[in-house]
Amino acid sequence: MSERPTRVMLLNTADRGGGAERISCALLDGLSQRGLDAHMVVGDKRGDDPRVMPAWEHPHVPLLNLWQETPLHRAWDRVARRRDRRRGLEDFRFPHTRRLQTILGAPPDVVLCRNLHGGWFDLRALARLSQRVPVILLLADCWPFTGHCVYPLGCERWEHGCPTCPHLDRPAPIEADGAGRNWRRKRRVYRKSRLHVASPSEWLLARARRSMLAPAIRSERVIPHGTDLSVFHPGERERARRTLGIADETFVMTFVANGGDANPFKDVATLRRALEALAVGGRPAELRIVGGAGPEERWGTVRVKRLPYRSDREALARDYRASDVLVHPVVEEAFGNVVVEALACGTPVVASAAGGVAEIVRHGEHGLLVPPGDAAALAGALTALRDRPLLARQLGKRGAQHAREGHDQECVIEHYREWIEQLARGEHG
Repeated sequence: MSERPTRVMLLNTADRGGGAERISCALLDGLSQRGLDAHMVVGDKRGDDPRVMPAWEHPHVPLLNLWQETPLHRAWDRVARRRDRRRGLEDFRFPHTRRLQTILGAPPDVVLCRNLHGGWFDLRALARLSQRVPVILLLADCWPFTGHCVYPLGCERWEHGCPTCPHLDRPAPIEADGAGRNWRRKRRVYRKSRLHVASPSEWLLARARRSMLAPAIRSERVIPHGTDLSVFHPGERERARRTLGIADETFVMTFVANGGDANPFKDVATLRRALEALAVGGRPAELRIVGGAGPEERWGTVRVKRLPYRSDREALARDYRASDVLVHPVVEEAFGNVVVEALACGTPVVASAAGGVAEIVRHGEHGLLVPPGDAAALAGALTALRDRPLLARQLGKRGAQHAREGHDQECVIEHYREWIEQLARGEHG
């Protein structure tokens, strides 16, 4: 009798959307192609993949589903959630996630947790789940060990309890100062948990080691995100520009973010100041903001064009190839998926030397790094690439090679497959 394939369950907020969804779906496909019995459970199912199941629809606990649809439960749930919001508590009222171990019909051998925030998961279920099966927590940001925020942005209260939070409006925002209570709830969960932690950067893993998450960590690995090199690869710049209607002489800077320049995690204010101070050159300059449609305007002498979110990855690759530079200003970021995508297309990068981004780009080799929040340095780096096209081409060529060697999505998935198989065999401490 042949041995059954390893059963893997991935957890994520949704199956379609931004970078977290693409990474999760790539893992789902890659693990399935390698012979694993892989499924994904999500809070919001938007596609029709039969391997993806909504967490709130447990096929093996029909009475739970019926109870949650009753008017009495809905009324009680609204009152309880409203009370929690007024106290500043994060929403953990999702009883269906306590039964995820049986949602596939049989217990999984390994569970991969991607995004557990976003209003769909009861974090308290993590302790019991991790005591029964190996759980890999795929860190994407700092939320797992803060009182509510995704990125602390210089605040260090998360290291000792998040007392008197001064930034309640930071994503994910809370109505009242319940950050300390949220922090203590998470600490209680981790004290009972056994977790294997994967981080896309040393920067984020170092924070996890200093946090209340640390006692729960049984093993840890840094696995940088990969990209699909069959889509993101160097191509003909002139052809991409013709397709997009961009004049050959235009110096094109591209900024990519979900939500465009309204994305709260990107330092658009510094970018705007930098472009308003950009020295006038012999070439017209254009900033293409990809990720959020809107009106055109000018920042100084630079034409700013806003473009919608690119669900078509080939179209996004064309945006990169048509660009002279990807500009990526941030204050804190665990990684930088768009940075890797641009490098893979042979487009040099000018980015803030912040968080995990500084681990992707080596200054002067694949692009130029500038101090976070330094508009003058950002303007200077962009001017250097505008006025020195040979330097830009050299950086782009080395960047494409770097992406091929260090950020191939297939290699990343293989790392996870090997780790999953080890944990399924009981090699997890």
